Amino acid sequence: MKMKYEYPNKMKKKVVITGISLVTPLGLNKKDTWQNLVLNKSGFSSIKSFKLKGLNSNIGGEIKQLIGKNYKWGKIFSFLMDELINIELIKKKYLTNSTLCVGSAFLGIENFSFNNRRNYYISKIKKKYHFNGGVLFNSNTCAAGNFAIIQGANLIQAGLTNIAICVGIDILSPFLFAGFDALRSLSKGEAMPFSSNRDGMALGEGGGLLVLESLDSALQRGANIYCEYAGFGASCDNSGISSMDKIGVGIKKCFEMAMDNSGIKTNDIDCISTHGTGTKLNDMLEAKSILSFFGNKVELEAFKSYFGHAMGASSAIEACLLAMAFQKNTLIKIKNLDSPQYRLNFVTKNKNKKINYALNNAFGFGGINSCLVFKRYKGN
Repeated sequence: MKMKYEYPNKMKKKVVITGISLVTPLGLNKKDTWQNLVLNKSGFSSIKSFKLKGLNSNIGGEIKQLIGKNYKWGKIFSFLMDELINIELIKKKYLTNSTLCVGSAFLGIENFSFNNRRNYYISKIKKKYHFNGGVLFNSNTCAAGNFAIIQGANLIQAGLTNIAICVGIDILSPFLFAGFDALRSLSKGEAMPFSSNRDGMALGEGGGLLVLESLDSALQRGANIYCEYAGFGASCDNSGISSMDKIGVGIKKCFEMAMDNSGIKTNDIDCISTHGTGTKLNDMLEAKSILSFFGNKVELEAFKSYFGHAMGASSAIEACLLAMAFQKNTLIKIKNLDSPQYRLNFVTKNKNKKINYALNNAFGFGGINSCLVFKRYKGN
């Protein structure tokens, strides 16, 4: 019997996205990143920040402008906030009274000390930006960015804050390369999501930031509205340390929850930003779950094909790009898509499309599953 989820707060406050900033291998801001995506440029290259010997690959989505810099995590955060203030023109007084929600799978990887580095960054961030609504961290593996957004939206819907700054950041390290090489999931080259000859994930780094705001607050200050946050789905397979449920039960549960939470039907979804890691198992489970739940008409994107898997940052970056697509009316082709293994509606070339509803997937270690639902704001 299908389980019905109840969400008493979902109709109390509408949540909209009013700010976006990006730092990726394709650009240090959202303008450059988007332009290079439209040109279908690759963000992959040989790693220069550190030496890699005896591993399956030394290719990744590295941000070349940050090579040799210390505290890269903090520098990415500063880039994101500077764009918010200088380009999105969001005044510091709004940031002062907002809540910061951060998702990062490997915060502190620069010195292999999560707790010390987390406390260091909280102290620095609070001193510079205040965030009187509080600073909240989660490390829900590769879904951490999505969970930061979910957390921020829930706080707004509950009336606990009017503005939430939702961020996902992670950086490359030799530890990550060695770990995924040991799991035999590291690609020899660029990521090839859903391709028949895919050989694993390519790693990346970067950050994505979304400003979530109550609709009342956004209208009051005349904010630019990209799209509306409609709802979310989340589940946990708990089937292994690094693996997902082998038949996709957790993913389907996540989809079901997202539809119930957002109050829409499966055939309302125009496009999905897939998790699309390029690994054999993950792509298979995601593709089969989408096919059985949504059918083969919904259009599928895979942004990791451009700059790799940035762990907890990926879903935040992808959510930013998905939100921008509502104003750009553009879907971006999946790069490196060679002989797709599944009969799904993959985006094989850039195309103009008015998006009304979209989904952002992110699945992590241990079967931590999440998806966000965005919808077109009626004023756009």
